[in-house]
Amino acid sequence: MVIRATSKGGSSDPLIDGILMLNDAFTWVDFRDSGDNVTNPGADWRLRINDDTSFTGGGINRFSVQGLEANTIPFTIAQNAPQHAFWMAATSGDIGLGTAMPQSELHVMSTGSAGIRLESDTTFEMQSDATGFTISDEDNGTTPFRIHPGAEDSSLELTASGMVLNPTGNPDTDFQYGSESKPNAFFVDGETGNVGFGTSTPSGSLEISDDNTFNFFRITATGAPTTSRPTWSSHKDR
Repeated sequence: MVIRATSKGGSSDPLIDGILMLNDAFTWVDFRDSGDNVTNPGADWRLRINDDTSFTGGGINRFSVQGLEANTIPFTIAQNAPQHAFWMAATSGDIGLGTAMPQSELHVMSTGSAGIRLESDTTFEMQSDATGFTISDEDNGTTPFRIHPGAEDSSLELTASGMVLNPTGNPDTDFQYGSESKPNAFFVDGETGNVGFGTSTPSGSLEISDDNTFNFFRITATGAPTTSRPTWSSHKDR
């Protein structure tokens, strides 16, 4: 059965205009349930097509589902939304954002970069792009966590006993800690196990390197009694 309303220059072909056409200034469809909504479900809903205010007044073109009791609009598709903006796959129920072939429960795909923002009292954003995967603190403009493309397998693991770096002993996985003035303030070679302070190429089990004309390290025991510390002169006389 074909049901049609008056159209302005529309085609008589239902494959072009659709089986049911509503043509009015406000093409909203209400679903009024006769239930009392107390002992039986009876909430009223509306399919809302576009706004009833002008563009200058903030009106937009959209398709929305509105709950009439609470006067809320939990679902909206704006005009010109991109292809496959939302896709739920058959059988699996996987959701794709930007893709019609989701490969996981939630698959976000975009050109350039894809991100997910978590916003409450603070705002963090997870993002994937050509430079890798990052977690950024949007409130303070910092990126405290980054994984570069090609990072070695199991470089970092968080276990029940704590944090483990390179648990599989991968020789290509080094550990580097940098300071403001020394990019290799502390370095562990993943292949040899050699430890370097100030160098990324320690040639011994422990190597301390500095650009100054002399180098030293200090061992301090602040709790040791002063009477047990030999002076240089007493050590020399032995």
